[in-house]
Amino acid sequence: REHASAMGDIIGLLESGRSSEAASILIPWAKKHPSDPRTLSALGIALLEDGKKQALGNDLRERRFEQAERTMRRCAELRSSDARTLVNLAYVYEATEDHLREEKVWQTVLRIDPEHAVAHLGLARLAVRIGDHSRAIESLKEYQRIGGR
Repeated sequence: REHASAMGDIIGLLESGRSSEAASILIPWAKKHPSDPRTLSALGIALLEDGKKQALGNDLRERRFEQAERTMRRCAELRSSDARTLVNLAYVYEATEDHLREEKVWQTVLRIDPEHAVAHLGLARLAVRIGDHSRAIESLKEYQRIGGR
């Protein structure tokens, strides 16, 4: 009960852009509960968002991204068929510009759910970033076909 209430507070911190505060609360929790996917997922998101706020070239930015990747990979090990967890891992790879891993994760999401709109959109964004415009158009067509806007 206490954990659920605190998670609500943490989600509030994340929604208000206070990712650093959320991460500082979640890090000790994740150490106490290393197999709790909800805690790990929230921590991974907090670390990713905090990393995005840091200036390019800042050591904290790279450290946060590394921590986010480790955390989200652990979460994905615990929930290997949970599309939402894998989407969060793909966002980490998007932020770190790890195109190969990002594509692999998006493809895994689509194996789980071929109609996953966010995964089709993620593949389209990735294709644009790497200059594969025909693939971007293909992915966007799939996104629109399944009802994405």
